[in-house]
Amino acid sequence: MRKVFTISLLGSLLFVLGTCGNSSRSFVRIIHASPDAGNLDITLDGTKILSATPYASGSNYFTVAPGSRHFQINQSGKTAFPIDTQITFSDGTYYTIAIVGLVTAPSSLTFQQMQDDHSGAASGQVKFHVLHLDSKYPESGVGTSAVDVYITSPATTLAPPPSISGVNYLATQAFSLPVPTDVSTTSGSLRVRVAQAGDTTPDSDSIPGWDSGTVVYTAGQVRTYVLLNNPTGIPSANQFLMLKDLN
Repeated sequence: MRKVFTISLLGSLLFVLGTCGNSSRSFVRIIHASPDAGNLDITLDGTKILSATPYASGSNYFTVAPGSRHFQINQSGKTAFPIDTQITFSDGTYYTIAIVGLVTAPSSLTFQQMQDDHSGAASGQVKFHVLHLDSKYPESGVGTSAVDVYITSPATTLAPPPSISGVNYLATQAFSLPVPTDVSTTSGSLRVRVAQAGDTTPDSDSIPGWDSGTVVYTAGQVRTYVLLNNPTGIPSANQFLMLKDLN
């Protein structure tokens, strides 16, 4: 079973791009979700902010000045920029930028800019955002790319309805789970499992690489659970990334 992991490539980095003394700022993190792109260099307004970023990794949030920013991505060691564009950020807003798709012809490499919801979970709850970035699912090419997500206590036998139904590629949805009262009023454990959308027997058909195993959490936390492809195919064709949003 694949265990939960969180990869942080970059801590807090402040870019002073506006007027001196201007306290306005936006918050940005980047996910590398293109399975055949190799390591990536990421540049913002001519400053390289991430170097040789490996696949299936996500940065911490860093700060940038709001407004229109020049955003470039190239494969490490290459001079061409397959993504070279302007991105607009609003003051005080959190964003996730995901590099998605495939480099292999016909190339579908692109990026997805998402505004993150940092509103805290309700009292005694934990909130999960599920972000589907697996451009190759299903591997067989047969059937929908949509999945159902079950967020339960670790030993629960899965049965419909799912916690979140029909999460499509390049879509994110949120679900808040009450802290189990039989564990503690402030913390507990859960498990994230994923099956193809509409599966009526998810307990036997859940996707191994997207099974989080037991996750220990504290009430009030917000997490993003990212569904990714595993290009090695070992131990399965899928893998996940857990990112810290709040607390």
